[in-house]
Amino acid sequence: MVMYRYLKTAVSEEITINKSRFIASLFKVTDTNEIVAILEQLKKQHPKADHFCYGYVLADNRIQKYSDDGEPQKTAGWPILDVLHKNNIDDCLAVVVRYYGGINLGAGGLTRAYRTTIASAIKASQFVEMTVTPLYSLIVDYNINDQLFNLLENKAVITKHEFKEKIEFEYYTFDVDLNNKISDLTGGINPQMITQIKVEIPDKKI
Repeated sequence: MVMYRYLKTAVSEEITINKSRFIASLFKVTDTNEIVAILEQLKKQHPKADHFCYGYVLADNRIQKYSDDGEPQKTAGWPILDVLHKNNIDDCLAVVVRYYGGINLGAGGLTRAYRTTIASAIKASQFVEMTVTPLYSLIVDYNINDQLFNLLENKAVITKHEFKEKIEFEYYTFDVDLNNKISDLTGGINPQMITQIKVEIPDKKI
C-alpha cells in the first residue's frame, strides 16, 4: 500500500550544533509559487543568516527539488529531501536556515546536522495519512439491497448508492476479503474497479 503523509500546519524547530544555529521549518505547499514566496519571506525574517537550504516534494512526489545554497554539494539540500522521502511526506517544503557559528563541521557533520534538524521538525509535526485505493462499482437487484448495504456500511466507505432500474453502489474498502464476501452474497456478481482515488487512512481500518 502506497502511503502519503500531509502536513497539517507549519512547524519550526531549532538545534544548535558546535555554535551553528540550524532552524528547520516545514510548510504545506501545493505549487512552486508558494515555495518562492515562503523562501523570500524567510530571507526577510533572517537577514543575517548564512544559508537557506531546502528540499520540497509535490504532486505525489513527482515534482521535487533541493538546494544546498552554498554549502558543499549534497551536504544540505539532499539530506533534507531524503528525510522527506523516507517519511513518505508529500506537498511539503522543508527549509533549514543556518547561522554559521565559526566552527567547520565537515561534510559528514553538515549532512548529519541538516538531517537531524529536519527530522526533529518532522517529529514535532502532525500529519494526515492518505493512500491510493481502488474505487469499485456494483449493480445489483433490489432484493439484496438491504443485505448488501449493511455489509458495505460496516466494511467499506460508500460513495454512491442510487436507486435506478437496479441498485448502483460505488465504494472503497481496506478489507481485503470484502469483494469475496460480496460475490458470495450476490451469487457471483463481482465488483468492478472504475478508478483509483486517494483517501485518508482511518485510525482503525474498515
